[in-house]
Amino acid sequence: MIDSLTVLASISLMNALLYKRMEQLARTDGQTRLFKRNVFDETLSEEIGRAARHGLRLSIAMLDIDHFRNFNNKYGHITGDWVLREMARLIRETMPSYTLTARWGGEEFVVLFPNDGAPAAATRINQLQKVLAEQLRIPAEIAPEAGAERVTFSAGISQFPDHAQEALELVRLADEALYRAKNTGRNRVIVYGT
Repeated sequence: MIDSLTVLASISLMNALLYKRMEQLARTDGQTRLFKRNVFDETLSEEIGRAARHGLRLSIAMLDIDHFRNFNNKYGHITGDWVLREMARLIRETMPSYTLTARWGGEEFVVLFPNDGAPAAATRINQLQKVLAEQLRIPAEIAPEAGAERVTFSAGISQFPDHAQEALELVRLADEALYRAKNTGRNRVIVYGT
C-alpha cells in the first residue's frame, strides 16, 4: 500500500513538473529565453486597458538587427544564433525590470514600456545601443573570420494614446518608425511622427 502511494505521489510530482515545463515552453522562445509574441500581444492589450483607465502613457519599441540576413549567411547559422542569444541577453540585462521583452520573429524584438512615454523609451533603447556597441563582440571560437565586425540594430517607437489607441495600430506605427530608421541609415532609434 505504501509503495503504491509513493509511486502515485512520484507520478503526480513528475506530471506537475512536466506541466510547468510545458507551460514555460509555450510562453518562452527557446533560442532567446524571451517571451514569445503571443505573450507580448496579450500583455499589450491588458496594459493598454490599464493605461486608458488610469490616464497613463505606454510605449513600445520594435528592434531589428541590422543586416542580419547577410551577416547570418556570411558567418553561418551558429554565429547568427549566438548573436540572437547575446542580443536577447543584453536586452534582458539593460531594460528595467518593469518592461516586457519578446522575440517578435526572426531577428526582431519588441519591448513594452508600461507607464513610459516615447522619449523615456527612446532613452532606454539608445542606452541599449551603447551597451551593444561596447559589449557585443563575436568570439573567435564562434566565427574567427568575423573579426571586429559590429552588430547594430534599428528601432522604431510608438506611444499610447498619442500615436494610437489600439494595440494593432500601436504595433503598426512602431514598425513604420522602425522601417524609417532602417531606410535612413540604420543603427538609429526613431519615434513615430518625428
